[in-house]
Amino acid sequence: MVLIGLCAVAITGGSNLLRFVTLVSPLGSENYREWVGVPGVTTAALHAALRATAAARGAKPLHEHIELLTELLTVQPLSASAWASRAGQEFAITGSAKEALTALTMSAITGPNEGAVMWQRGIVALLEWEALPPAARQRAIADLSRVIAMGATDDNGLNEVRTVLAAKSPAVHMQIKSMLIDERVTTSTMTRMGL
Repeated sequence: MVLIGLCAVAITGGSNLLRFVTLVSPLGSENYREWVGVPGVTTAALHAALRATAAARGAKPLHEHIELLTELLTVQPLSASAWASRAGQEFAITGSAKEALTALTMSAITGPNEGAVMWQRGIVALLEWEALPPAARQRAIADLSRVIAMGATDDNGLNEVRTVLAAKSPAVHMQIKSMLIDERVTTSTMTRMGL
C-alpha cells in the first residue's frame, strides 16, 4: 500500500512537470506564476520566470525579479547563485547596502567554492565597492582571484571586470590592484582587467 502511494506521488509530480514543459515553452505562455506552488514544478517555474524578468527592462520588472528571487530562496534557501543575484538586485533596486551585504554573505556561506558564483559575487562587489566594508571587499577579491587561479574565467569575464572598473576612480583602481597583487594575480591578467 505504501509503495502504491509513493508511485502515485511520483506519477503526479511527473505529470505536473510534463504539463509545465509542454505548456510553457519559448513559443508558449509566459505566465510562469500560475505554476508556482505546483508540486514538482515550482523551482522550474521560478527559474523560468526569473529568466523572463531578467530580459525585461524598467522598474516594474526589476521589482518583480527581486520578488521572484525571494520566492526562489524560500524554496531553495541554499542556492548560492540566487543569493548573489539577490545581492545585485538589492543594490540596484533598493540601494540597501545592508540587505545586499547579507545576501552576499549568504551566497558565500552556501556556495563558497562554486566558481561561477564566486565570479558573480566578485562582480556584484566590484559594482558596489564603495558601499562595502573591508571584510566584504577582501572576500570579493579572494573570490575573483581564486576563479582566475583555477583558470575558470576567460576574456569575456575579464572584460566584464574591465567594464565595471571603467566607472571607478583611480583610488579604487589602486586599492583593488594592491589587493589582487596580494592574492598573486599576475600583472598581465590585471592589465586585461583594466588595472
